[in-house]
Amino acid sequence: MSNILIIGGAGSTIGNAVTKKLLEDPTHTVVTTSHEKQPQGAMRSDRLSIRQLDIRNETALQECINAFCQTHGCIDILINNAGILKDTFASVMKSSEWQDVIDVNLTGIFYSCKHVSRKMIARKRGKIINVASYKGMVGCRGQVNYSASKAGVIALTKSLARELGKFNISVNAVCPGFISSKLNGFSGAKVQRAREESLLDIKYNLSDIANFIAFLCSDQLQSVSGQVFCIDSRIH
Repeated sequence: MSNILIIGGAGSTIGNAVTKKLLEDPTHTVVTTSHEKQPQGAMRSDRLSIRQLDIRNETALQECINAFCQTHGCIDILINNAGILKDTFASVMKSSEWQDVIDVNLTGIFYSCKHVSRKMIARKRGKIINVASYKGMVGCRGQVNYSASKAGVIALTKSLARELGKFNISVNAVCPGFISSKLNGFSGAKVQRAREESLLDIKYNLSDIANFIAFLCSDQLQSVSGQVFCIDSRIH
């Protein structure tokens, strides 16, 4: 049985898909968080709990983690999926647009890794999966804040893997293929660009990322850490 905490997933396209996939396994219990109290479109299950959380608030995040452990006993797997966009060109980007994206996409992920890893270290086991982005590897004009934050997640993942390996804790990152969602405004231009950059059809990207994260969570993978997996057909 695995107790899984998904940070920033209840109301998101990827988070919902991953949660649904994980709950196909009757041995999984999942707690997922959302900035909203009752996110629209969030799925329901007797093995699923949704908690309201502002990931930028370290105290609130720590309380959420402690409550999880009080209810479920331990956190076997942490999936960090929180992310926001505030796109504009660097020359006109407001300080708040930079800071908000860094605070959610990078600092909040650090907070969750920091406090969950303490619980995992005590048990000498666990898995951490961070959702990054290929834009953190190649950059993207008009998204310097988002690209920098995801590059930070990739470096955070590799550094934590080095720190936590001796405690039998794996840390990996996944970079999803392009998925049309509320996060990117269902942009037709972005869909078209993704199609042009991809070698294979992008219509399976959402199921591919959900399936791959479920595989990382499974007992079938035990000796992999510090890796960045790009789940698409773009050449980076």
